[in-house]
Amino acid sequence: LNGHGTHVSGTIAEFTLSNVKILPLKVLKSNGKGYVSYIVNAINYAMNLKFGNSIEVENEKYDLVAMNMSVGVEGTASTNSSLTNVVQRAYNAGIMPVVSAGNGDDDGIRMDATYSSPANVDCAIAVAALVRNKTFFGGYTLKYDSYSNYGAFIDFAAPGTNIRSASIASPSSVVTMNGTSMAAPHVTACVALIYSNPNFAGTYSLADTYNLLAEHAVDMGIEGRDDDYGYGLISIGDIGIEIVGDLTFSCEEDFPTSAFDLSISYDKNIGDDTLKIYYSTDAYATAANSSNTLYTNPIIK
Repeated sequence: LNGHGTHVSGTIAEFTLSNVKILPLKVLKSNGKGYVSYIVNAINYAMNLKFGNSIEVENEKYDLVAMNMSVGVEGTASTNSSLTNVVQRAYNAGIMPVVSAGNGDDDGIRMDATYSSPANVDCAIAVAALVRNKTFFGGYTLKYDSYSNYGAFIDFAAPGTNIRSASIASPSSVVTMNGTSMAAPHVTACVALIYSNPNFAGTYSLADTYNLLAEHAVDMGIEGRDDDYGYGLISIGDIGIEIVGDLTFSCEEDFPTSAFDLSISYDKNIGDDTLKIYYSTDAYATAANSSNTLYTNPIIK
């Protein structure tokens, strides 16, 4: 075991809903090294699962919507054709490839992602790494870290330095790691969140999803897309992710006919302090959404 994949998976699990599942496929040895063929075989395996062609799981299809690839191919070759081809086929099959931008050259100095595979695959989302630095006045700034690759292939940026996530030491332990490998799963989690929303699942193509991410990213660096941050810091906080869960009403039976207060509470397992609840007082409405009234406390009717 190495722990790299566990750390990446922990980030995705932390930032997604319970209906998002992770299919872990090991492509590197315990020393963190491997062969391109390992990655190619894993992607082909995932595509077989998606289309129900796996000989190990007969007559069952997996709803795979994204694949996180926190890996990079060593060497200076601008393109690895076998890896490029299989990533493109996965995209064509409806699986969004999210890849790490790469951690620079052999000396850890950032370089153009054009020379980093699979970050240089056109259909893949390449993610740069951000570091948070404390300012003189006690605040913080976000900036690309010194190892994070740059260039025309960069799509988005996400936190990548001093990231705490799951460790292989024990089921409850955490460990801090650095790298664009740690940045990529933040974007993968966002893709999974979009497709876990019934407003987008089944209707949004991968191109639609990419455009949605670009539209809501927080611009950084030069105004507009740039080679350091792509479209900016990944953010989907305002697209309206819908969560299904049970609500408890302070009054559930024999509502009075005059004015009354109604409070709503919810299980913290289905949301945190950023959760927004919308409601409708229309007796004929079957559900409420963001076009209805935002719940504060209490509802006065």
